[in-house]
Amino acid sequence: MKKQIRLEDGQTLLETLLALSAAVFILSAITVVVISSLSNTTFTKNQNLANQYAQEGMEVIRQIKGSSLATFSGLVSNNCLPQSKILVASLDCIADGVVGIFRRAIDIEHDSSTDCEDESVPPSHGSKVTATVLWSDGKCPVGNRYCHKVELISCLYNLNLIPIP
Repeated sequence: MKKQIRLEDGQTLLETLLALSAAVFILSAITVVVISSLSNTTFTKNQNLANQYAQEGMEVIRQIKGSSLATFSGLVSNNCLPQSKILVASLDCIADGVVGIFRRAIDIEHDSSTDCEDESVPPSHGSKVTATVLWSDGKCPVGNRYCHKVELISCLYNLNLIPIP
């Protein structure tokens, strides 16, 4: 009877080790799922913010065009936007340095005949405006700080210059 007890003791130890191994495996799997979920949530949040910043930049350009065509026509492609109440302060001008993880650039191509095609508007009356927001996170490779991008493209037309037949 003593031999049988010793075999049961060894079997209990083996069962305990197997149960502990299974618990460690399950906890590891849960940890990986939670970390992956948090990473995806952060990426989606940053992507939504980048989209919002690009939309804000585009809205500033539309406001400038609506208030003063001469000012709009004088704008060139650069990384700075005029001060505006709707702009996020850290993104107003990236030429002065980068604040945070986001970078915004507004590119304007006046008289864009190739990208702003509307048969009812002469090519010389269209301006292609591209709002680009780049951002970085821990997944960006070395040497490429801003590996994520949101880009909005809009064609703005000066319909006041089109003669009425």
